[in-house]
Amino acid sequence: MLQKERYWVPSRSYDIKASVKNLDLEIYNVEIVTSVARPYQTIIIDFFIDPDDVILEEIYGGEIIKLSITLLQEIEQPSDELNYELIYVSNPGGFDMTIKNINSEIEQQDRSPMKIITVPKNSYITMNTLINKIYLDKTPKEMIEDYVAETKATLEYDTEKQFIETIDQTIIPPLTLYKSLHYLDSVYGLHTGITTYYCDYENTLKIMNLTTRIKQPQIFTIYQLTNGSNNDDIMEKSLDGKHFYTYNNISSDYIGNSVFAVLAKTMKHIVKPRDTLYTLIEKDLETLSEEQGLISKNAIIRYDTNIERTKYYTDHTGYDSSETFINTAKKISSLAVLGVLIEKNLNVPLLIRVGEPVIFETKNPNYIDLTGKYILRSSDINFYRQGDWQATCSLTLMRTTKTN
Repeated sequence: MLQKERYWVPSRSYDIKASVKNLDLEIYNVEIVTSVARPYQTIIIDFFIDPDDVILEEIYGGEIIKLSITLLQEIEQPSDELNYELIYVSNPGGFDMTIKNINSEIEQQDRSPMKIITVPKNSYITMNTLINKIYLDKTPKEMIEDYVAETKATLEYDTEKQFIETIDQTIIPPLTLYKSLHYLDSVYGLHTGITTYYCDYENTLKIMNLTTRIKQPQIFTIYQLTNGSNNDDIMEKSLDGKHFYTYNNISSDYIGNSVFAVLAKTMKHIVKPRDTLYTLIEKDLETLSEEQGLISKNAIIRYDTNIERTKYYTDHTGYDSSETFINTAKKISSLAVLGVLIEKNLNVPLLIRVGEPVIFETKNPNYIDLTGKYILRSSDINFYRQGDWQATCSLTLMRTTKTN
């Protein structure tokens, strides 16, 4: 079958192409969702297609979907092209197969809209690899290195404040690689701090200690501008692909009281080392948050002292006297959350690097306490066609403290 020509090619902005087998898709919307809470990206594609091609090109799960995204706008450091091989997951809402005249001498081109949800092929294969092993005298990092050796993925592992004790015997029950990471983290703890793990679109498995990451240099800066002020310097900075600005409202949330009410200010963990009947490990949640939270500057944790209480944790045996398994810090990682919407000159490879530190700045003096460093929790990039391709990106930033 001959390759079918693309219906439409942009003259500027972004060039986005998607194809299945011999068919170039007439796409009009692409959404890329990346989050530290997900094992891999989710990519949603909207396009117009003739019902015949859905069957002929097997757009129902049997074929790999290829997607490429290139920024055509001129910036000093243009972003690289992103190339995906995607697995079809579902078609939410279904697809209408229109009635056609089979005896017509003129070929009918009745294209209908179709939406599909996809995931990157290599990332999916990596995170769903089955792990079922017994390890003797290994650290968690050594076990994970053995996991990854069974895949085609590359491992990036944060070693600062990692769990370094050798575990005499570990049995990994039959689990996917992603769930086995959660198993190791919950039973032993991978870092003293907040650990996250996900596989990026280049099939790199990233095991990150966010507690130490937030103290590293930011990968980009976001400015909230105000009307009536001189913003020329920020406009000029935005040309480098590492500075972004917005005139949009910023959403802000803080859930300190609810988290302290659930976890309890005083936490008492009853664990069972090998050589004693039990051991009691007592932790103060406020102190734990200050030591292991996402804090770059101000370590003041705000909560109502009237909700102080004590809670006993009895469902974890621990590993001897180690306290790394007490990863309650994960639950206080996003006490403070900012939602920011940006557009124009979106450096896509940079905006999908979740788990990295970013800086938020505002020219509104009333919001100055919200400025400072955050961790990029998620990004939702939406490409939509209006003549040429346009794009917006919804970012979610998180840290433990409300104020800087």
